[in-house]
Amino acid sequence: PLTMNATDSRHRPSLFRLLPRLACQDRSPRAAQVTFALAIGCVVFSSIWLGLGASRLWDRDEPRNARCTMEMLQRGDWIVPMFNDQLRTHKPILLYWCQMGSFAILGTNDFAARFSGATAASFAVLATAWLGYRLGNRSIAFWSAAALATSMMFVVAARAATPDPLLIGTGTVGVACLISGWLSQTASGSWKLDAAG
Repeated sequence: PLTMNATDSRHRPSLFRLLPRLACQDRSPRAAQVTFALAIGCVVFSSIWLGLGASRLWDRDEPRNARCTMEMLQRGDWIVPMFNDQLRTHKPILLYWCQMGSFAILGTNDFAARFSGATAASFAVLATAWLGYRLGNRSIAFWSAAALATSMMFVVAARAATPDPLLIGTGTVGVACLISGWLSQTASGSWKLDAAG
């Protein structure tokens, strides 16, 4: 008969132990990039994309945003957001444009309504991983991206048909671009930020 004590369970591989090891192990450069991308992809897929369209639009804003987008599509109007034949200026137009594109490609359904937000949130996680790599190493990149991708409020926002994930995604990518420009300029010595002016 097999007997196991409490310490034996530590030696069994689990997803939470395996992914960081795979993402951060030293290998050939190409293999390291592939395993890192797969590890980040698994985290993003499991926290943001898995079952994205399984639940109905439930928040007060989700059905209103989706209905406004449907009305804009039906009218063929990409400029004026209308909800129940009334001007809707509560939300930024970018949300409706993104939803119109996903409705046109994926059809009018709950998954398509949330697709643009999940895509933007995925870009936020990737930008966070990229920043972690540029400012640290693969381990920092993986753990910072995993921390963001599994934060409860981030996941709730990422899975909603609201403008919040678009704001998070564009803001994070914008910060990543700013830091990238700053790092490349400071390396060449031509652009330096200093508090004294």
